[in-house]
Amino acid sequence: MNHEERLAHNEATFRDANQEIHAALVAHQFDAEFAPFICECSDPECRRIIKVPLGAFRDVRASRRAS
Repeated sequence: MNHEERLAHNEATFRDANQEIHAALVAHQFDAEFAPFICECSDPECRRIIKVPLGAFRDVRASRRAS
């Protein structure tokens, strides 16, 4: 796997993890304005947790650019 493929793989892995976090929050009817998500940057060392409004997370995922 070359460098570019590895970066894309890292981003996709964390994006998938965040989708699962969101699904779990919705399934348990999590009622909060902000929720913790994993940073989706391409830095393989980054493990930052960020708090994002649930509505903003849904809006970004609905955007064509976020796919």
